[in-house]
Amino acid sequence: MKAGWTAHEGGVDGARLVAAGYGEYRPIAGNDTPDGRAQNRRIEIVLVPSDIQGVLKELK
Repeated sequence: MKAGWTAHEGGVDGARLVAAGYGEYRPIAGNDTPDGRAQNRRIEIVLVPSDIQGVLKELK
């Protein structure tokens, strides 16, 4: 899923989205087998509240 698709189809403000690729620099498996390469082709979605400071204050 591309960040642009999420912004357009999902109604999420595109200014709040960031897409970054780390597969080459943060592999979770070896790249010497097809299975390892498949494991490294992944996406991770991190959700961060818009009011992160408020959330951190509540956790204290």
